[in-house]
Amino acid sequence: MVSAGTYTDSMGKRLRIDEFPLMPAELCQLGMNMLVHLMDGTIKRKENATLIHPIYKQRGSITSL
Repeated sequence: MVSAGTYTDSMGKRLRIDEFPLMPAELCQLGMNMLVHLMDGTIKRKENATLIHPIYKQRGSITSL
């Protein structure tokens, strides 16, 4: 079992489910920078997408056969 998009360490400690957690600090910083640049006129067009590589937290719920 894998949980994607979670952001709670307590879930991983209690249930030991592998996960791809959200990283709000990184995501919010990129979003706020884009909004500020749009408001001050620094950028006037859509920017390219920015990929933030997911981090896989292995906790033992997935195993190879």
